Amino acid sequence: MLDLLYVGSELPRKNLATLLKMVAILKARGQSVRLIKAGGAGGERWRQATIQQISALGLEADVVFTGRVDEAHLPMLYRAADVFVTTSRLEGFGLPTAEAMASGIPIVCSDTTAFPEVVGDAGLLVSPDDPEAAAAAVLRMRDDPALRESFIEKGVQRAALYTWENAAAKLADLYAEIASTGDTRSSR
Repeated sequence: MLDLLYVGSELPRKNLATLLKMVAILKARGQSVRLIKAGGAGGERWRQATIQQISALGLEADVVFTGRVDEAHLPMLYRAADVFVTTSRLEGFGLPTAEAMASGIPIVCSDTTAFPEVVGDAGLLVSPDDPEAAAAAVLRMRDDPALRESFIEKGVQRAALYTWENAAAKLADLYAEIASTGDTRSSR
């Protein structure tokens, strides 16, 4: 069984539709796959739309909803998965992606918004609207142990960059740079 993990809501911008199509593609190719969806729906309307799509694709036995997961249990959930997947179209940062890297799980994610910057060369990036490419990337992660291990190692290193200490240091450097210019004008 290939366990894929998605952590997030079912809001349209999260584009769960592509992940569900990806699971259907993998299943049609004879793969034993399960999508574990952790997190709230973001609203009953979105949950119903997701359930309808799952039914239309015949994936009732292949998608598991965990609901919200306590932060203390998230690392265990990440480590139990084979690949973290997200095809979101819009993210400001993508915290679950950084959490997955820190947990030592390989990443397949969108090549849009913040993901290329957050993930860098530590995962496989695909178009958020290409379930075929997402399926191929997942199989590549499974079938190439050297690539998988390389992405895990790079991901752990990359996740270490995203600490409160590093963020505070960068902010302090920015303030120092602004102060050194002597420009006290408001940006308004």
